[in-house]
Amino acid sequence: MPLFALVGIPFLIFDSTLPEMQTALGMRGVPGTATVLSCRAYRSGRSTHHDCRARFVFEDPARAPIVIKTVADVEVGETFPAAIGPLGDHVIPTGARGVWKAILVMSVVLLTPAILLFCFGLLEGSRPMKIGAGVLTAVMVAAMLGGFASGR
Repeated sequence: MPLFALVGIPFLIFDSTLPEMQTALGMRGVPGTATVLSCRAYRSGRSTHHDCRARFVFEDPARAPIVIKTVADVEVGETFPAAIGPLGDHVIPTGARGVWKAILVMSVVLLTPAILLFCFGLLEGSRPMKIGAGVLTAVMVAAMLGGFASGR
């Protein structure tokens, strides 16, 4: 079980966030510009979800603009460079904003093993493991804070 947790969970997180990172970097997706038309918050159980829609204008002038879902951390009227995501069902900000958001999520990938090692008690006797986990945690927390500060 600990081996799956150390390898499997981070792999699953990385595998699900890599396409978003590639889209934010402009390596995938259909580029264009998004203008937020509406954003609605609603509660489902204990959590709050956001349903935001944007008018997406393709870089290719031959394609007609569409209305499509977008990320939740936007304001109505905001315009930003974007690309249609890997599944084709929403737009993702590109450039620094999109990359920082993807880094924020991907940093969980590297932070997860340190948390799991601690939870399973594998850090108790090993000084090098403690130091490595501490350094890894500090780097990932710095990346997450950088993502929060620069993500908008």
